[in-house]
Amino acid sequence: MSEPRPRPASPITLHPHPPQGPGVLCRALLGNLLDAGVALEQCLGRVGCPLLPAQRAEARHLLETIQESMRDLPAQDRAAIAEIDWLAWAAVACPAGCASRQWREHLAAQLGDLLPATLSAVRNRLQGG
Repeated sequence: MSEPRPRPASPITLHPHPPQGPGVLCRALLGNLLDAGVALEQCLGRVGCPLLPAQRAEARHLLETIQESMRDLPAQDRAAIAEIDWLAWAAVACPAGCASRQWREHLAAQLGDLLPATLSAVRNRLQGG
């Protein structure tokens, strides 16, 4: 009995992954922004109630995530979403040195209509609007 002969190796062609265009980056950053914004809205939802230190830390982290996602968006993508007040978001800051109830109320006052309007604009953009 003869041994099977090995097949000649066929050349393998490696295709590089296509570069991720701005559309993919934009959708990913807007998705991060939306997730963090919804969570922040829930975290601050009960105005008048004090926040525990862990909740304050979470709110601070969520706000940073929103602002980082906004900063990382390419300029042309920011320009395409005129409904978002980019300058107002850049000015939002977590209050320092106040009690937890005042901390929540201060941050909620800064975000007022800004957060809901932003979430609406992001949802529209992600849905192709």
